[in-house]
Amino acid sequence: MSETGSVRARDRTIKEWFRLIEAGTLKLPRFQRHEAWDTSTVVGLLETVLRGLPAGATLVLNVGQPEPFVSRYLVTAPEPGTRVTEHLLDGQQRLTALWRSLQGTYDDLDLFVRWVEDEDHPGNRTTEIVPQPRWWKAKSGESTKYPVWANSPTAVIERGYVPITLLAPESEDKTLPWLQAALQNDSGATVEWLMKIQKLRERVSNYNVPYLDLPESTPQDVALDVFIKMNTSNFKLTAFDIVVAQVEAAADTSMHDLVSEIGSDVPNVLPYAELGNLLLDTSCLLSGRPASKANYLRLRHVELPELWRGLIRPLKLMVELLETERIFDERRLPSSPVLPVIVALASQLPEAGDKLGHARTLLRYYLWRSFLTRRYESATSTRAYQDYVALKDAIERDLPLAAVTAPIFNESEYPVAGIEQLLTARWPNTRDILARGALALMLREGGLDIADGATATRDSVAKGNREYHHLYPDSILEDIGGITDSSQRFLALNCALITWHTNRTVSNKDPITYLKDRVNLAAMGEDEVKERLESHLVPWEVIKRAGPYRDVNGVLPGANEKVVADYEAFLEARGTLVAAKAATRAGKGLIGPSSQTSVADPA
Repeated sequence: MSETGSVRARDRTIKEWFRLIEAGTLKLPRFQRHEAWDTSTVVGLLETVLRGLPAGATLVLNVGQPEPFVSRYLVTAPEPGTRVTEHLLDGQQRLTALWRSLQGTYDDLDLFVRWVEDEDHPGNRTTEIVPQPRWWKAKSGESTKYPVWANSPTAVIERGYVPITLLAPESEDKTLPWLQAALQNDSGATVEWLMKIQKLRERVSNYNVPYLDLPESTPQDVALDVFIKMNTSNFKLTAFDIVVAQVEAAADTSMHDLVSEIGSDVPNVLPYAELGNLLLDTSCLLSGRPASKANYLRLRHVELPELWRGLIRPLKLMVELLETERIFDERRLPSSPVLPVIVALASQLPEAGDKLGHARTLLRYYLWRSFLTRRYESATSTRAYQDYVALKDAIERDLPLAAVTAPIFNESEYPVAGIEQLLTARWPNTRDILARGALALMLREGGLDIADGATATRDSVAKGNREYHHLYPDSILEDIGGITDSSQRFLALNCALITWHTNRTVSNKDPITYLKDRVNLAAMGEDEVKERLESHLVPWEVIKRAGPYRDVNGVLPGANEKVVADYEAFLEARGTLVAAKAATRAGKGLIGPSSQTSVADPA
């Protein structure tokens, strides 16, 4: 790239990045994809910043006039229309997540910081990010945002939380009024919290997000080529690649060949996870450490080939458990951290007997807890390890369910999703745990196709013959009901997994019209329709009362209000069914002693 001059590596703090964003001098080339990170990824980045760990470099192209690419502002950033001096070629997701989190511009998500014990350094405290979904009820005219406690500074600080927006650069003028409201003008507590927040704010403001600086003279085609190579064509080492060379040098064994052999012995494990990484994560747990790249390098590499050959039976037990619970592949798996935990525990189970049966019951409850709580939304490696240690102890000692103390079963800290949480669960093809957990519950009940009655199977789901379908069609909700917020239409509770053919047949009919068509076709009676809907945890009686919203002359008078009311009634009724099934599958009230959540103090 001699014709462009040298690429320079530079430092830039979050505070400096924000000033450029606010001034409108930093923009994105329009050809970049839009915001794509899910909640857990955003949380991971924020915790990286608070811990002062590196989060990677970005790529910036200096621009003159005219701009080399059509550009756009970061999501929710000011649009002052000033002269653009830089295009952000790589790093959009990181900077967007930082901007939206610290400015508080997510409509459906609040982020809080709390102080907790540092498990890696006993006696010290560290910080943790707590994500809290937010929502408005579907009733027209509703003016309260839920959950209500998140609207109250006092209720927030009683939980030991502070909004992450108080850590944004130049947010000092917001902090004192918020603390005074939260602490009811307790001057001593206010000063104590103020010092803690100020310390974190300085850490955030001065956090370095370095960047590679392409000079203004860089030709457009060269800049585009750099972007493509950095984002799509470059080879990125996986965790398995990092370890493989070390293992092969130590054990004189081809690990790629060994993984292929294990995959041939247990082919049904392959849809759930990258097998090499699953084996590494399991090895870390069995060695007494959380799964992480650092701990991969601490494994006794010479012993790994023999250890992995011994995991064939545990892998088969894991697959058997998932298939029994009708979890067919990674796309339908709500929570991946459970996989190495289950394999590691299964490696220590007896061949048969009551103890094996009891352990399998416990593992089923653990599986559904991971799907139906927010335990594994952040700090997943550490939390999975904690649960593994406690479950291992329970299985070894053959403890009754009531004596199991794994943190994931702590109802006060990690409650099984109730109706309020389920009402916020997003469309199941996202990475949202509760969204996939809700869909998993529906598949567990059979997931019969509404039209042909076929049961969901691994082949029908994994090979694309099943599609995510709006029970209340998107067009009706938006065009007739006036529900323009897509987050209210694309909800897990409005979703069913049905065959592609049925999805095309449904089209944009309202639910009751379509289902009446099913009753009238092929001598299919109402009881059959009801059975098929119940296999998706869909409330037939509520559906029967829905609509109509239009006739041959068009939209009926009052249809707007009726769509909104019917949709809300449907979500409430289905949410109630799903919440009840969630409690059953997760063993709510059966496992672990009762406990109370203590309010964190500001120390």
